[in-house]
Amino acid sequence: MTVEGLGHRLSAIRRQEKLSQEEMAERLHVSRSAYQYYERGERDLPGSLLLKAVSYTHLRAHETRG
Repeated sequence: MTVEGLGHRLSAIRRQEKLSQEEMAERLHVSRSAYQYYERGERDLPGSLLLKAVSYTHLRAHETRG
């Protein structure tokens, strides 16, 4: 399932936490290149990774929805 704008919100989460793409990729246990695909919206973000991204931040899950 593709969620419109999810990559932009993922980028915003990363920036809010003051993380580089490399650091965020490490937290999600994916390669930096895979993370870049997610952030650019070129690859669907699996729900499990979305949950990890949210759990590493102080955001509520509903803030990542469109």
